[in-house]
Amino acid sequence: MNKWILLIGTIFMTFVFAYCIPITIKLPSTSNIIVTAVSGIIMIIGFWIFMNAGRKKEKVIVNNQEMTPID
Repeated sequence: MNKWILLIGTIFMTFVFAYCIPITIKLPSTSNIIVTAVSGIIMIIGFWIFMNAGRKKEKVIVNNQEMTPID
């Protein structure tokens, strides 16, 4: 469920980024550039986390016992 919430938020940030690009091209002020850059970075990080969310963790053997690492 959390993976899909992350995807919805990332899609929202994609729309924000797409809306900011034309405004930044027309009025390239420092604040517009910062907002566009930050929304683009958040969008890329969101997609990266979404793509890596479903991977299983490898089990580690410690003292002849299998253990799953905790983040």
